[in-house]
Amino acid sequence: TNANVKATCEAAGMGYPCYRSGTDRCTVSCCWTSDCIRYDDAGVSCWTHQVLSDKLCGTTDSWQCQPFDDTFVYIPEWRSDDSAWGVDYDTHSWGLHGANYNNMYALCADADECSSAPCQNGATCQDGVNSYTCQ
Repeated sequence: TNANVKATCEAAGMGYPCYRSGTDRCTVSCCWTSDCIRYDDAGVSCWTHQVLSDKLCGTTDSWQCQPFDDTFVYIPEWRSDDSAWGVDYDTHSWGLHGANYNNMYALCADADECSSAPCQNGATCQDGVNSYTCQ
């Protein structure tokens, strides 16, 4: 479920992307919320699985990209059962309702905490998992 994806990512000290990227053209209310990581989709697609599948496997067909096997992404207000949206590489299926599955993978991400240039006085920002240090 969405609650499981969110809890898993937060427990790992990470954030979570939504089903959509969150760029200006990709913030449809059923598929993105400000709680999610906003990222540059590079004009590939608004859909997170497609953007990452393009980078990892050279195709936007995420169900044909083995690294996404059994992976679920947070998708607010999609289903009344709070289902996350998933992909199964073995059956080449997508749009799986997360509430029907157990022991799958949550798509989590570590945001670049240095992107806002938080360091002062000429210090260099070193990005960490859900943290940064200034040196």
